[in-house]
Amino acid sequence: MEIKNSSAIKKILLKISGESLKSSDGSDIFDKTTIFNIIKQIQELYDEQYQLAIVIGGGNIYRGKIANQIELDNQTGDYMGMVATIINGIALRKIIKNHGMNCELFSSLYIPNVAFPINYELMQEKFKNNILIFTGGTGEPNFSTDSCAALRALELQCDVLLFGKNGVDGVYDADPNKVNNAKFYRNISYKEIIQKELQVMDQTALTLCKNSNLELRVFNIQKQNSIIDTLHEKIVFTKIKD
Repeated sequence: MEIKNSSAIKKILLKISGESLKSSDGSDIFDKTTIFNIIKQIQELYDEQYQLAIVIGGGNIYRGKIANQIELDNQTGDYMGMVATIINGIALRKIIKNHGMNCELFSSLYIPNVAFPINYELMQEKFKNNILIFTGGTGEPNFSTDSCAALRALELQCDVLLFGKNGVDGVYDADPNKVNNAKFYRNISYKEIIQKELQVMDQTALTLCKNSNLELRVFNIQKQNSIIDTLHEKIVFTKIKD
């Protein structure tokens, strides 16, 4: 399928959870079918010369709630989660490069043998001809990868933030997997999300997006071709913009 690169959207930040990379039964941290569905769509965007950056989570490897179970403090757990995102980023970069695409890895944690450190000018330069993968979250505990996604999208002056959810089509007023009559929002403002305390992303990320009026599209990444279809408004998703 040929993608027509519209003048409205040229720079994209894609947020992928680590959990979206694992097998459906949770037995494997990486699932080939799921990953290659994502890679195929990344290839289409790359071939049509969109500028694409990716922020990846680490929930397939480490979940923060485990920290309390094994008597770790929250900061230690957060750093473990950051390292998990780097592991995912290393894997994703290699797979993308194996498919003939230019790709560079950045990390908020300083590991120069593995990834570039966060540097605004370097990010801008690399973004011209490379897919960028951002790992390590913000580099600070107490912030989620949601905040990292919003921050990087603003730094790169992206036109849209595509926020992939697992098994959920967008924003609801309750968990649709638990509440049968949960209300779905096709379009909603940041102000309304914050007022209603809807569970989309953390408050820091929402505030960053709201203050810059960055368009956010929340979609179900588990659906086939959902990244492309969300970009071209061919499937059900939630559009957020004030």
